[in-house]
Amino acid sequence: MQLVRYRTELGAHMLRLGHLMKMEGTFVNCDWDEQKLLNLFEQPNVFCVLAKDAKNEYVAFFLGMVCHQFFGNDLVASDLAMYVHPEHRGGSYFVRMTKEFEIWARNVGAKEIYIGQSTAINIEKTKSMFERLGYQPIGYSAKKELQRASL
Repeated sequence: MQLVRYRTELGAHMLRLGHLMKMEGTFVNCDWDEQKLLNLFEQPNVFCVLAKDAKNEYVAFFLGMVCHQFFGNDLVASDLAMYVHPEHRGGSYFVRMTKEFEIWARNVGAKEIYIGQSTAINIEKTKSMFERLGYQPIGYSAKKELQRASL
């Protein structure tokens, strides 16, 4: 496995993997804007790494960012999305990408990392992996779809 930091020429690979994540998880009914994503990947406060398998194919990604706490000046890092193709789950992709994110976050001055799971893909296994990496559960996430009001 090889980790590769995002470069503009990798946009198509990120979009393919991102779309697979969207279609597999809780985001299946959400809008998809490729240009918005491509612009996001290029932002200086954004971390994006892709993982290649032994066949040199991109099979996973981790997308995160750093920003100031809304109530103060501490920098904190948070994940935006992580995805490992179903055929490659259970290996070291999850751990290696998370550790690469931690290195980046430390290097850009983040004080803490907030990381979570919102796709509903392998929730308990994901939670267990984060805990093994030293993350402590601090809350709960929930989702509710809203129906548009009739005019």
